[in-house]
Amino acid sequence: MKFSVHLSMLCQNWTDDVSVYLEDIKKIGYDAVELSLFGADKSTLIENAGKIKQNGLELTCGTGLG
Repeated sequence: MKFSVHLSMLCQNWTDDVSVYLEDIKKIGYDAVELSLFGADKSTLIENAGKIKQNGLELTCGTGLG
């Protein structure tokens, strides 16, 4: 079993810098994070994906659909 946290749970806005939480998320014992695609541009997503990988976490992505 793997444990994951949706990074939006730690942010005030969809576009907040999520990288500041990654080290602590790994230390707590999570295996993965979910990153919202809502409101993000391609370059920011690529940058965050790299930071997530550097912290040894897996990445899933999602966006709310109507």
